[in-house]
Order: sequence, then structure tokens, then C-alpha cells
Amino acid sequence: MGLGDVVRAGERLESLRALRDRLADELDECSSSRDVAALSARLADVLEQIEKIPTTEQVSKADEIAERRAARRGAGSANPARAPRSG
Repeated sequence: MGLGDVVRAGERLESLRALRDRLADELDECSSSRDVAALSARLADVLEQIEKIPTTEQVSKADEIAERRAARRGAGSANPARAPRSG
């Protein structure tokens, strides 16, 4: 599947990955110092954009931590030993 096909599919992360690969291939074949500089800058930008997109694993881990905290808070209020003291 070519870069155009990936981009047309509408998935941003996959599009950036395909662009990253294309830029890397072009850098490997490039002999002009001016073009290497421009391609390198663009590749660095694409890599930064990829890093900013949360992966499913990152989102899932954050959700898992939030669920644990919520469960502890809920369990804490049901525990009579931890109930607020009156008086």
C-alpha cells in the first residue's frame, strides 16, 4: 500500500508512519546536502507528531489507573472502620 492509499484511509497515525518511512527512504537515497537538511527537518517533525499521539496501550494504562483509584475511593466509603467519626 502506497503513501497516498494510507493517507486516503484517514488514519492519522498510520499516515504519519507511512510518511516517516517515505522520508527515511528518500534520505537514504539523497545526495544533495540541501535536500538532506530539508528532509531531516521534516522527518524530525513527523517523528515528534507521532510521539504526541497516545497509543491504545497508553490510554488503556491511564484508564486502568483511574479505575483502580475510583474503586479504592468507593471501597473506602463502605468500610465502617474508615467512616468519619462523629462528635
